[in-house]
Amino acid sequence: MIIRGGGSKMDLDVFNSYEISKQVSQMQSAVFTGIGHEKDITVIDFAANKSFKTPTEVSNYILNKSYNFEQKIISLYDLITERYHKLLERKNSDLKLYTEGIANASNHFTQLRRGLLHTLMNRIISSTNYALNNEINRLSLMAQEQLQLSKRIIDNQDEVLKKRFEMLTLLIENVINNKRIYLNNALILASTSSPKAILNKGFTIPRVNGNLYNGEELPKDTVIKLEFKDAVIITKYVKKESHGR
Repeated sequence: MIIRGGGSKMDLDVFNSYEISKQVSQMQSAVFTGIGHEKDITVIDFAANKSFKTPTEVSNYILNKSYNFEQKIISLYDLITERYHKLLERKNSDLKLYTEGIANASNHFTQLRRGLLHTLMNRIISSTNYALNNEINRLSLMAQEQLQLSKRIIDNQDEVLKKRFEMLTLLIENVINNKRIYLNNALILASTSSPKAILNKGFTIPRVNGNLYNGEELPKDTVIKLEFKDAVIITKYVKKESHGR
């Protein structure tokens, strides 16, 4: 990020340097510029990934991008949590249906067998009781095996989801922390380039009729206010001289 407050055309001429523009165009990471005022345009603005009119617009862009990214991470976190709970509910419902289905099938089968026993009466009572007991034991073992298998599947899926959730949580926290550090550095850099910071360094801000004076030609005796850190000096315009005279 390259930012600078307003100044005269000569003050901003350094940003028209070919070497600086070449370095900016070869940067691996994105370069943002916010140089001068809205009317100021330099060569480095065309070499940057994205240019802004003022340093304030650069800081606003970074803040908005960081906020939108954070909101997106929060939304993804909520979506994953919701899907995780829905998956658990669906697996529990499936297990309940399997259990009820096995119980209903067992009861239905038993009723059919009992009907045959009443029909055949005593002639086949011994063999029927034997076959019925064997079938009930088999169904009981099948039900237990299916129940254990379903529990193992759910436990495995739950463990996988927990591990993925923990990994995603760590990744999200790391991304958010990096973005916060980047945002804090950007805010510190923006604050050091504010008008108040410039005044604290011993510079002055000239104004004519409340507007920033950029060195243009003025009528003689035009009132100019020079803003210092703790005072304002009022003077009059005499004439304009070039540097070196």
